[in-house]
Amino acid sequence: MTLAILSGLLSALSLPTVIGSRLLPDLGFLAWVALVPLYVALAKSEGNKAFRLGFVYGLAHFGVSLYWIFIALHTYGKVPIPISLMGLIAGVALEALFPAATCWMAFRTKAPFSISFILSWIV
Repeated sequence: MTLAILSGLLSALSLPTVIGSRLLPDLGFLAWVALVPLYVALAKSEGNKAFRLGFVYGLAHFGVSLYWIFIALHTYGKVPIPISLMGLIAGVALEALFPAATCWMAFRTKAPFSISFILSWIV
């Protein structure tokens, strides 16, 4: 699970981000290596753990990159904080289902998750 969280955070940080009125430094180069920890975790997974790994990856990625939903609901929509948080959590959980389903389907179809296969596409 730690590798999935790391992968989600790396992929979220690779996106252009503004927090408040400050533009964070350009970390787009992280996109080249962001999914490697997830692939390593999937290669070691057994059973239906692939769905959970994809879901945890999605929670980490979308939890960081969709923070603005809370701001939009609470600040501009004047929605109370608990309901704004529920909207954020629902949006993040819904979006996290997409990488979870992708990881599950890839695992079920026995897609090659070996490191040598991944490196052969990079090199």
